[in-house]
Amino acid sequence: MADDWEGVTLKAIVLCCAVLVAVASWTAASAQPAAASGSHLTKAEQTMLALLNHARTSRGRHALRAVSSLERASRAHSRDMLRRGYFSHDSHGGGSYAVRLRAFGYSRAGCTAWKVGEIIGWGQGGAASARRIFRRWMKSPVHRRVILQRGFRDVGIGAVTGTLCGLSGVRMVTVDFGHRVK
Repeated sequence: MADDWEGVTLKAIVLCCAVLVAVASWTAASAQPAAASGSHLTKAEQTMLALLNHARTSRGRHALRAVSSLERASRAHSRDMLRRGYFSHDSHGGGSYAVRLRAFGYSRAGCTAWKVGEIIGWGQGGAASARRIFRRWMKSPVHRRVILQRGFRDVGIGAVTGTLCGLSGVRMVTVDFGHRVK
C-alpha cells in the first residue's frame, strides 16, 4: 500500500490496520503508571487526545497520558512518511513500529510486560481534521479495537501537515499506544 496511490481521492483518508505487539502477560492491578512528560501537543494533537480519551473514558477505559518518547516517535514517523511519500506502520528502512518506539526511548528495559500498538491515517482538506480522521478510525473495527484496548495507558500523537505524493495540505497522523509494567 505504501506506493499504491491509484484510486485514492483527494478527500479520502487512507487507514492502515494496526498490529498489536504484546509481550508477556500482566494484570492492570500490577501496573505502575508511566511518567507523563511536559507534553507539547499541537492543537490538532490536543483535539485527537481529547477525542481518544472521551471515547475511552465513556466506555470505562483509562484515559491516556501523553508520554514524550511516544510523542517524539509518532511525530517523527508522520514527518518521515510525508517527506518520503509512503504510508506504512513500518519505517522507510523496514523497521517495525515496535522497533521505532524502543529506539525513541519507550523501552522494555526493567519491565515485566510491555505492550504497544499503532494506528495511522491521513486526510486532505476537510478530511484532514482530527475529528474526521478519528471518526473514520472509530468506524473501522480494527482501529476502534486498538483505540479502546483496555491495557493501554500511554500515548503519543504526531499530526504533521505537508505534501504527500504531490498532494498539498495533507495531514498525516500517527498515534502510538503503549503500556509498561515495572
